Amino acid sequence: MYFEASIVSKIFAETCKYLLFRISIPARTMESFGVVVVGIGMAGQVRIRDLRNLPADKPNLQCLKLIGYVSRRELDLDLLSLTLPEALNRSDVHVIIICTEAEAHEETIRKSLEAGKHVLVEYPIVMNVTAAKELYQMASSKGVVLHEENIGLLSLALLELKKDIENKPPLQEVQLAHHVSLGRLSENMTKEKTPFIAHQSIIKAAIFLFGNLTSVGGQLTEKDDCFEAIADLRTSEDKKVQVKLFLFKEKGIWKKEYFLKFKDGSVIDKLPPELVRKTRSGLGMFMEDLLHFSEKLLGVRDVHDTEELTIKTIDLIEKIHSYF
Repeated sequence: MYFEASIVSKIFAETCKYLLFRISIPARTMESFGVVVVGIGMAGQVRIRDLRNLPADKPNLQCLKLIGYVSRRELDLDLLSLTLPEALNRSDVHVIIICTEAEAHEETIRKSLEAGKHVLVEYPIVMNVTAAKELYQMASSKGVVLHEENIGLLSLALLELKKDIENKPPLQEVQLAHHVSLGRLSENMTKEKTPFIAHQSIIKAAIFLFGNLTSVGGQLTEKDDCFEAIADLRTSEDKKVQVKLFLFKEKGIWKKEYFLKFKDGSVIDKLPPELVRKTRSGLGMFMEDLLHFSEKLLGVRDVHDTEELTIKTIDLIEKIHSYF
């Protein structure tokens, strides 16, 4: 009996130690978090839509209470219109959701954290790894949540692909491609020879699927109809992973391609289309992301769960760009 009790005590102690180390936000129940959305483009409008239609069967989402928005434009949203300083000075505002241009993320995050607000920010969180590390550290020291959206990692298709890879023979080679129209940000980033900053999701998916990756080469070329950025990567087992980003001058293009070849000759070359926009909870992808964020606020999800992946992604991208 003494032996069994000692094991239980040890497990309990280790569990407590883990929770204290990994979860810096105390568990909170039956509490409201006032939310202001900053930037009312397409993403901002989706956030407002979801905050106005929180599903009743997901109680953790009910802690979020939409208060208002910040925008340069006059909008008829039947919501309180605020400036950013006004939002940050309000005691009933606890959360800032940032949906502005990516170049403005760092300044808005910093001001929000300084004001003691929790932050949900659309990806990319910031434009360089130094700033990302600094802001995550700042959030930790303030005892608030800093959460970067990346709905691509919530897709059941990607989660199932990761399972398939784990159950397959060793990888032989991988080719991933993202075809997308050239937006304002990606056009600027391409001119500065940093295109993957604006389209981090394909690099982040590669790390998510294959673990730590090393950059061994890359190139950026301009063609008649697009820019082509190539990242040559290697897994920890020295298997080749090539990621291509095609930035088209034509509008309305968006497609991702996967080609995975395994040692036994088997191939995976597409994701199940019926699973691409599905999530584990059955919620829409942005609502699922909002659920993860609310669970961090309530202390029932590790507040650092995607932080390491974000840092690794930006760090790898900077190494890829050094070849351009």
